[in-house]
Amino acid sequence: MAEFTYKDILNDKQILQIYKDVDKKTNYVVSHGLIHMKHVVKHAKGLAKALKLSKEQEKLLLISAVLHDVGRNEDNETHHICGARFAKEYLSGKLESREIKVVADAIIYHSKEGSDFQAMDDVAWCLALADKLDFEKTRLIKSLLHQATSEKFNLYKETEKIKSSVKDGELVITITANSVNYEKTFARYKESARLFAPFSEHFGLKGYRFNCILAQNVV
Repeated sequence: MAEFTYKDILNDKQILQIYKDVDKKTNYVVSHGLIHMKHVVKHAKGLAKALKLSKEQEKLLLISAVLHDVGRNEDNETHHICGARFAKEYLSGKLESREIKVVADAIIYHSKEGSDFQAMDDVAWCLALADKLDFEKTRLIKSLLHQATSEKFNLYKETEKIKSSVKDGELVITITANSVNYEKTFARYKESARLFAPFSEHFGLKGYRFNCILAQNVV
């Protein structure tokens, strides 16, 4: 029997419908549905490669990334708990029990409300950071842009692309932006910044830095 992977979940109409319903229910300018989920998968892949995770860790990380926000379809505030419960039921018979625990724990810990830096393993840390790295402009839902009036949305509006890597033992977050003032904007984004230092410490890295690049289409 073929190994169960994140691609199997991406082809599951039930999961895709759940994420479509998530955006409808939240009715928020920043997607927590399919757009966001696919972004998180992309960032999870980048982190797995940069940190040289094992094949099993990468497999479980990507499964966690696909399922991490399904709980929002049940309850937005406790989505990390609802999502972990859903994952346990959904993955039963598809993964071994120890693998299911890794996925469920990562889903719980990815949320600020559920984070426990002392208990998180490599998979959980990578999912949490992959989730918080998603502030690209393509995450904004065009039909709801009228909601994006506060300063915090400038980060999304100005970000063309985000990429993470490890260079010379240091976590590097490369941001392609459409504003020369972007670096200052990013420095104020505490929701993501709170994870970088402990993330680097967990993986034994020297630290982290931001590499901001001006998009080519900006004069």
